[in-house]
Formats: sequence, structure tokens, C-alpha cells
Amino acid sequence: MESNLSLKLDALRGYSALAVLFAHVNQWFVLPVTGLQTTNRYFWNAISYYAVLAFFVISGYVITHSLLENRRKNGQINKASFLRSRALRILPPFIAALGFSILVATAIQHYSLHGATGFRTPADFYVARHNVTLNLRDVWATAFLSNGVIPGTGTIVTNGALWSLSYEVWLYGFALLIALACEPKQRSRWISIATLAVLALLLRKNQLFFEYSIYWAYGAALALYLHFNARWRFFPLFLGLVALPGLIVCAVSPQRILPLNHGALSLPINLFAVTLMTGVFRLQQKWKLGPIDRLGAFLSKSSYTLYILHFPILLLLFSFFHLRFLGWSTAERSCFLGGVTLLILLISSLLARVLENRTLWNSALLFIENSLKERSSPDSKRMFPDKDLSKRGRP
Repeated sequence: MESNLSLKLDALRGYSALAVLFAHVNQWFVLPVTGLQTTNRYFWNAISYYAVLAFFVISGYVITHSLLENRRKNGQINKASFLRSRALRILPPFIAALGFSILVATAIQHYSLHGATGFRTPADFYVARHNVTLNLRDVWATAFLSNGVIPGTGTIVTNGALWSLSYEVWLYGFALLIALACEPKQRSRWISIATLAVLALLLRKNQLFFEYSIYWAYGAALALYLHFNARWRFFPLFLGLVALPGLIVCAVSPQRILPLNHGALSLPINLFAVTLMTGVFRLQQKWKLGPIDRLGAFLSKSSYTLYILHFPILLLLFSFFHLRFLGWSTAERSCFLGGVTLLILLISSLLARVLENRTLWNSALLFIENSLKERSSPDSKRMFPDKDLSKRGRP
């Protein structure tokens, strides 16, 4: 049953990444022609936003399940093992996407391509980016995954999709600290509690982080619910307890009922949507896998690479083809957008075989660790004595 649910969540992750790709293709190429006041824009905004919410719920489930399995296998939380697995999952695609994003911005600026000074033309109703620049503060914030989480920081302009990754990574850290704080035999328990208090104080004014942590907690609640084999009749009550912090925010802070920053509807509606989503996840544990699930699971193998790499590819293609695109017919535009979508899917699938191959990166890391151990071991020092002959009076 557990593996069945995991495959279904993988399928949802794959389709969510695909939805975000479609939404950004629409944002970059279609909205400049049609404008913002269209059904097309509202539809894809909603689809992409709730796809991102699905990412947070799935992440909450996966990370909590990983921590529970970590504790079951080791008797207590093994911090090194958890951090290693997260690093091998997150860093290779992230470093590649960040490097490519910086390269795209540098190339556009250096060669004065379209977008170096501005994208908008008299024929455009809208542009996704006014121009391409490199703000060093945003570059550093994105590189250290603090963009948006730390007040006053932003995401690198050439890869807007990275805004959510920083929130997720910080939530990974919070989850680990909470797990360690609940470990009575851990010597670092009180250090974890103190760290949680400091971070909560630091992020107390970041309402968006608090809001997404609520959505993330739904997935965590589902993992805990399944771990303890709670009965189905308690599940609605469990979800209600998870939603309680968000409901309190709605009650004491009326402005949070207004539309949110990323094109969402409102916090109460989002809470209802995520509650419904989590309930469906629970039901999916008993549903049989079908062709749609298998296709989504196949897409999920490259979904992370697709999510964090598609944006700079779209920006680069927009720089090359924007002016030509405006003069094409509807049929030519449709063929072009279909080709762009397939090209990005193909690139992501090929790169994911390397970037998301944790076995490969784990082997590389082990090789480096063993090499460093051999060089620092006493035996290696005897085999490879000090080669600085100047200390031996070499003439």
C-alpha cells in the first residue's frame, strides 16, 4: 500500500511539474500577445499555483516519511544520513540550473541580445521580465537558498522557479530540527530546540513562509497518520488540527483573506483545497495504479530537473525568438510552442539521468571521501613522505 501511494504521489509530482512548464510557456509567449485580462491567464495561474502547493504537500509527506524511516533503521535520527540524502537529491540539479541561469544572463548582457536593455515592444501587452540583469545580492541569496526566506532577498531574475526551492529546503531543516527536538536520547536535543526558537524569531515576519509551512504540514500529517496506522474515522479530525494555525490566522488577521502574492485565491480557499488534496492522497493508497499513474511516475523521474531548469531555457528562447514570434501566424506560433515544450521535456529527461542519479553522485562522493581519508592516514604519509625538499637543505 505504501509503495502504491508513493508511486501515485510521484505521478502527481510529474504532472505538477508539467503544469508549471505549460503555465510558464503561456506566460512567456502567449500573454504578451493576448494580455492579462483573459481566461487563459487566470486558468494557467490557478493551475500552476496549485501545482506548486501540491509540491509542498508531497514534500511534507516525503521528508517526514524519510525521517521516520531514518529513525526506524537507526534507532534514532541519523543527521548525517538525512543531510547526505537531501544534498544528493537537491544540489546537483540546483547547481546546474543556477550555473545555467547565470550563464544565460551573462550571455544576453555580453552580446547585447534582445532583453539586455528591455523585452517590451509596442506590440506587447505584457512581458514576463522587463529585462535581464544580474543583481549580485539576488545571485548570492539564490546560491545559498535564502532567497525570499530572509527578508530583503530575491530570486535571480533568470530563474523565477527557484523561489519555492528555498522555502522547501528551509522546511527540510525545520523538519529535521523538530525531529531531533523530539528525540529524548539525543544530546543535541536542547540545541535543536534553541535553534528552532532562533529561526522562528528570525522568520516571524515572513508570513508567506508561515503560510507555506502550513501546506507542507499537511503532507507531514499524512505521513504521521499512515506511520501510526490511525483509523480512517480520525483522519478528518487530524486534518482539522493541522489546519488550525491557518484558521487562527484567518480569524485574527482579516487581511490574509485577501488575494495572496503568487496568484492564489485566498487562504481559506487554499486551506480547503489542500485539505481536499490530502484527503485524496489518503484515498489513493487503496486505488490501483493505472496508465495515467505510470505516465506521471515516468515524468516524475525528471520532474525536479524540469522544474528548476525550464525557466532559463524559456527566457533564452524568448530572447532569440520574441521579435519573430510576434510576426508569425497562429498556426506557426502553435507549432513553435509545441516544439519548445517537447524540446524542454527532452533536455530535462536527458539531463536528469545524470543530475538526478543519486547512485552516481553517492559513488562520486564516496570516492572523494575515501581519497581524502587515504591522503590523511598515517600509512599514506609513510608511503608519500614530505616532498618539500627545501626543508632538507636541497641546494
